Amino acid sequence: LQTFELQYHQANFIPQLNDVTTVTLCESLMKHAIFYRSSDIHIEPFRDYCRVRIRIDGLLKTITQLPPQHTCRIVARFKIIARLDIAEKRLPQDGRFLWRDSQSKFDCRINCCPCFFGEKHCSSLSNNLFLIKNQISPQNPLWKLPPPSPSPFSRF
Repeated sequence: LQTFELQYHQANFIPQLNDVTTVTLCESLMKHAIFYRSSDIHIEPFRDYCRVRIRIDGLLKTITQLPPQHTCRIVARFKIIARLDIAEKRLPQDGRFLWRDSQSKFDCRINCCPCFFGEKHCSSLSNNLFLIKNQISPQNPLWKLPPPSPSPFSRF
C-alpha cells in the first residue's frame, strides 16, 4: 500500500483537532472523499493512532492519522447518521444513509466490524442516484431503455 501526500493539502479539509467537534470532523472527511471522487472511506483503529484512508481509482490512500480517542467518536457519528445501534460493538453492522452535498446527493453504505482496538468502519460512496435520475425520466421512461446486451457468461 502506498502512503503519500495528496495534491490538495489536507489542512484544508481536516481541521485542528483540539477545537473540533465530531460532526465537523465527519463532514470534513466526507467532503475530502467527495472532492477526490473516492469510492470508500476506511477508518481503522490501532493501538497508538487511527488511520483514515480513502479509495481513489482502486487504491487505498492514507489521508490522515488521528489520535485513538477519535475513532469511537467518528464511528458513533456515522452509526447515528445511518440509524444503527451505537451500543453494539461486538457484532458487525450494516447500514445506509443519504449524504446531501451542495451540488449532489450520495448514497452511502456503511459497515462496522469489531476488531482488536475498537471498530473498523467502511463507508462506500455511490453517486448512482444521479445516474438513475438521468436515465429514467418522463422523456426517457423505463420501458424505452434498451435491453441488456447478451453476455456469454450470463445465465439468461
